[in-house]
Amino acid sequence: MDWQITEKSALGRTAGGQIEVFPVTPQHAARLHVAPPSGPSWRIAEVFPLPQHAALPEEIYCRQHDLICRFGQSPSDEYGFQLDWQLLPPQGPFAAGVELWLSVSTAWLETHPELKVVCHGLDAGQWHVLNHDQLSHEPQPAAAASCGPAALLTERQADQGHPSSGLWLIEPSDQCQVALCPGTDGGSQAVRLFGQFMEKGVIRRGRMRFLLADQPVSREEIAEAYRQFALSPLPLTA
Repeated sequence: MDWQITEKSALGRTAGGQIEVFPVTPQHAARLHVAPPSGPSWRIAEVFPLPQHAALPEEIYCRQHDLICRFGQSPSDEYGFQLDWQLLPPQGPFAAGVELWLSVSTAWLETHPELKVVCHGLDAGQWHVLNHDQLSHEPQPAAAASCGPAALLTERQADQGHPSSGLWLIEPSDQCQVALCPGTDGGSQAVRLFGQFMEKGVIRRGRMRFLLADQPVSREEIAEAYRQFALSPLPLTA
């Protein structure tokens, strides 16, 4: 598993899939697909910092299986943010996958930074939302109870073309920082991450995973992917 950085994009390859990230423009969706790239290309993780941000890249580099993109706090910004992309090996029915680690920090005494993350399904397919209790028998962290979604699933059936499933996972302890955005359509789904009061010297982080399968997936397979995510170690860049 490795990354190849060019002037326009960063290409990550694993045994099961490939992802193209556009680190200079975080609001540009990454493209994830199963390798070889004969199937559909999924557009995932458009990141929009809120309030409006200059999104000037300060550092873009690779460390082992991670691609780190740091956006500094310019004079017109209330905070800086960082996106860390980690390539994942195939697991179960999911041939391609990537983990996204998002963080915000500020040099101001009081801010409310927020990141909006948007993913797109295929052919305007709808996203099905699952909560923690539907996927795990383990108790959810108390702070995350009754908060954001645990998983979002969208599928394309064989009669619509090449069958494929896209799974978007939110780490259990981060669900208290996540809220679904209402009114999404056309096969897109968005969430808002963070948004709480924050002061100078504080760093707030969250983790998501995006997994692809070239077949329908069962509730048991989704639950197992969620369990593996919950038990996985934090990235080296944490």
